[in-house]
Amino acid sequence: MGEPLLSVFDHWTASSIVPVITQALGGLLVGLVTNYCGSIDKGISFVCGLAVSAVCQCAVTRVMLPWNALLALLFVAQGSFMHTKESMLAKVRAKTKTQ
Repeated sequence: MGEPLLSVFDHWTASSIVPVITQALGGLLVGLVTNYCGSIDKGISFVCGLAVSAVCQCAVTRVMLPWNALLALLFVAQGSFMHTKESMLAKVRAKTKTQ
């Protein structure tokens, strides 16, 4: 009657699978870090990952990141630090109350 329905994967190439696999592996790693290390270490790993990504992007493209990207990285790092610091203080308070 009409054209056959296309599958979601009809126009995919071998290079289309790379980002999908990378995202899946990244999600698994985040789950493992959260499960075994906790959210504090995950926050620290997140900020370090952003910094490494920014440095790698600058090295590969040989172009400095725009000021708004650097500012965003600074805000994310500061927010993660504040959250981590408060989480650590809450753990210490909870531990001292039980003793």
